[in-house]
Amino acid sequence: MTSGDVVNTFSSNLAILIEDAKSIIRRAAFDTQPSAGGVTVDLRLMLESMLDNAPADEGKRWLAGTIHLAHHNKEEDRINDAALSIWQNLLLPMQALGFENIVRPNSRPAVDHKHAVVKDVDRTEQKDFATQLMIREHYRCIVTRYVTFDAPIPPESITENVSYADLHASNIIPLSLNSKKTPLTWDMLRSWTRIVPEDYTGGKTTCPENGVLLTDHEHEGFGKFKLWFEPVLSAGPGSAPLANTYSVHVCKHVLSNGLMVRGPIQVTFSDTEMHMGRRIPPPAPKLLKIHAAFSKVFQACGASGMYENWRDDLRKPGRVLDDASISYLDLRLMYFIAAM
Repeated sequence: MTSGDVVNTFSSNLAILIEDAKSIIRRAAFDTQPSAGGVTVDLRLMLESMLDNAPADEGKRWLAGTIHLAHHNKEEDRINDAALSIWQNLLLPMQALGFENIVRPNSRPAVDHKHAVVKDVDRTEQKDFATQLMIREHYRCIVTRYVTFDAPIPPESITENVSYADLHASNIIPLSLNSKKTPLTWDMLRSWTRIVPEDYTGGKTTCPENGVLLTDHEHEGFGKFKLWFEPVLSAGPGSAPLANTYSVHVCKHVLSNGLMVRGPIQVTFSDTEMHMGRRIPPPAPKLLKIHAAFSKVFQACGASGMYENWRDDLRKPGRVLDDASISYLDLRLMYFIAAM
């Protein structure tokens, strides 16, 4: 029986299905809570937040069906096991990829059959990716408006006070979008987000639809899922999203220009600039929505900084690695980290 079969058995009404799933979660016992570096993941809150923040309704339906399926399994602790599997195979790898892309900016992940393997993308590809984002955003960080040091802008043409900073071409989704393999991480990512890699230029991480231009500091917050973008809705009836316009949200991250910011930050990505005779597309709304969903789940369940803290702990002298603290880091993830 699949999660879809369970869904059809109970109710086709998504709201009822989700509420039933949350009721199951509240009654379940979560005996194993992943923890490392002083951070503990609340698996109950993780599942609830994933139900609330799934980027697509079908993703909510998939997760609710998975919870129902685990609940009706005769074996004990199936809800706990299902939650751990989602943490180990989806959330933690995504957090690790985001973090490793910060410390290894010239590497971009590609997926192998049994575990994630990071390979250097073509240098020309990476350079072209950064060039397109620079042109699209007029050599400015989309959040702080800081200008890159080597911007080809004559100083006399700048009529405002400008701050300069190193800028970085950041991936929205750090996982390769063009893998022909289907490891468990990719299966879960597709099921929860309903992402369609073919919608983006060859499914490459270096397509402009999968990039934002940020200062190094904001790139770090974005990669750690502590900075994200939410669509801005138009006023009046209907409240449709404004084209390419987003509000900036942060949690446990202070913006580079934080002391100068008053009130919410609203940004609009350009969609009119050209490169090599082609229009440079803005970030894909679906990809920004997926990144925001992961960010909100990490914050809700207390997982923000888990991987970062775990890496810091490994560097401490005399560190004792007990099974309880790293049981969630199975061999697959260990190989995945080592390959980076």
